[in-house]
This record gives sequence, structure tokens and C-alpha cells, in this order.
Amino acid sequence: MYPPRGKIDHFIPKAGLRYLFTHPWQTFLSSIGIMLGVAVILSIDIANESSGKAFDISMESVTGKTTHRLLSRQGDIDLSTYIKLRTEAGITISAPVIEENVKILIGNGYTATFLGLDPFSEREFRNFISADLTGDNTELSQLLSSNNKVLIPESFAREAKLTIGDTLSLKWGDGVLRVVCAGLIKSNEDVSGNRIEQFLISDIETARKLFNKGNFVSHIDLILTPSEVERITKTILSNPTLQLSTAEKSNETAKSMTEAFRLNLNAMSLLALIVGLFLIYNAMTFSVVQRRRLLALLRAAGVTQKDIFIQVMAESIFIASIGTIGGIVGGIFLGKIMLGL
Repeated sequence: MYPPRGKIDHFIPKAGLRYLFTHPWQTFLSSIGIMLGVAVILSIDIANESSGKAFDISMESVTGKTTHRLLSRQGDIDLSTYIKLRTEAGITISAPVIEENVKILIGNGYTATFLGLDPFSEREFRNFISADLTGDNTELSQLLSSNNKVLIPESFAREAKLTIGDTLSLKWGDGVLRVVCAGLIKSNEDVSGNRIEQFLISDIETARKLFNKGNFVSHIDLILTPSEVERITKTILSNPTLQLSTAEKSNETAKSMTEAFRLNLNAMSLLALIVGLFLIYNAMTFSVVQRRRLLALLRAAGVTQKDIFIQVMAESIFIASIGTIGGIVGGIFLGKIMLGL
């Protein structure tokens, strides 16, 4: 004669909970697998999204009103090409630019774009140097006459807690460069207060000395009409080492270079979650085998196979819930650490 059904239904969850709490290490190891998987996925997603938004903002800020960009297939482009653009092709709206990625060594570090710009060619492209400068010693003449002076956006200065006159250490390659903040600059995006732009601006001569560019620049920005594009194609692009691309295409090319890296990170994070799932699967399988005698008694007492399956699944969901909650907390914390790298 089987005991009343109500007593059996009340006993099964108690038996499951008792097993979990009498085997704390097994329960903990099962949860930690899910926790690590969720934490890794969430932290990588946070880092990918944040870096992607920062990249888009930087590209938008750096590009400005540029429609085309003259590049060299061999790397940097000789300044003699800039002279030919103006003399032979008659392209007056052009600006040489030196662009390098650096890491500002403050706190956990800030990855930033360093721009070396020609103040006399920039008016048509970007409003950085022609924007209002705040502070006592931030006149354009000081920026041009002093070595190793840079301007930074106000939003970035607030985020990094920088003030005028601070000396900044920049990691570039294997070396460390030192520059001085000469002033704070406002851009259109910064006025809204919704964006934090991570870049530094210097006179192009300062950038050439800092990065040992010699008579070379990173690229030449252009604002072209269709007829001017045709003119450049016939004159300047006769040199096979040079190429003319639209600013949008250049940004997409730069962005696509990071996509493979992000894809690999996502694949690794999914692998970590799969490993966690296998851990909890093995742990639950082991727990069922370990309780074979108890489960046999329950079956003899009238518990159906469906009831036992539901109980095992409930235990799995309980362990996975603990791991997920812990993984979310750990993922947010780990994501903040990754953003500082």
C-alpha cells in the first residue's frame, strides 16, 4: 500500500534540498561553472559594446567633414604629395593629418587617438582648433610655439580628471611620450554632454617629432567634388603607391579590422559557457547516480518517473539560477576591469 500522494509530493522537494545542502562543495562547483560562463560572456559583451561605441565616436570626431582621404599603400604618405595636390591638381581644401593610437597612463589607462593637425588647413574639416578654448594659457599661439603641448576635449578631461597644465604620459609602441595639456576644447558632440571623446590634438609639427614621422604624415583629408576626384585620378593617382578612398569606406575598413577580434572573443566566451553547461550536466548526472538507492525507494513508494525528472530539473534550475546571478554580478565587475585595459 502506497502512502498518500500529498505526503509524497511534499517529501520529494525536501529530499532534493537536503541533498544539495548536505553536499555544499558539489553544489558550489556546479554553480561556479555557470557563474564563470555567464561572467565571461557578459564582460566580453560589455567590453565589445563599449569599445564599439567609443570607436564610432572617435571615427566620427576624427573624420569631421572629410569626404575623401588620400592614403599610401606603403603606410605613411610623403608631404611632397600634399604639395603636388595644391600645385599640380589645384586642390586647395586639403589637410595633412598624423593619426596614432596611444594609451594615456592614468589610473587603469585610457586608449585615445592622437591627432596631429595643421591649424591653417583645418577650418574646413574639423572645429577642434578653431573651437573656443577655456583656461588662461590655451591660446592657439602657445600651442604652436611650445613643444609637446596638446588639447583635449572637456568631456574626456572630466572623465580622466585632467586639468590644464597636467603632464600626461602616453604609451606608444614600446616607448612612453610625455605631453602637457595646454587647453580644453569643445566640440559639437561634447556640448550635448552625452558623449565622451577620447582623443588628443596637437600641432602637426609636434606630432611629427613625437612619433618620428620625418617628412611623412598618416593621410591627407580632402573635401572633393566629382570633377576634383577625376582631376586627382589623372594627376596624383598616376603614382601606383597612392590610393583615394571615401572617408566612409576608410572608417568601415578600420572597423572591419576589429570585427574578427570581437568575433574570436565572443566565440571564446560561448566556449566558456558550454564548459559550464557540461560541468553542471556532469554534476547532476553524478548526483542522480549517487542517489540511486534513494530514488529506487521513492519509485517503490509510488513516485513516478516524471516526478523524479521534474525534481532533478528543478535542482538544475536552482543551481543555474545561483550561477547566473553570481555571473551577472561578476560579469559587470569584470567588464569594468576590461574597459580599463
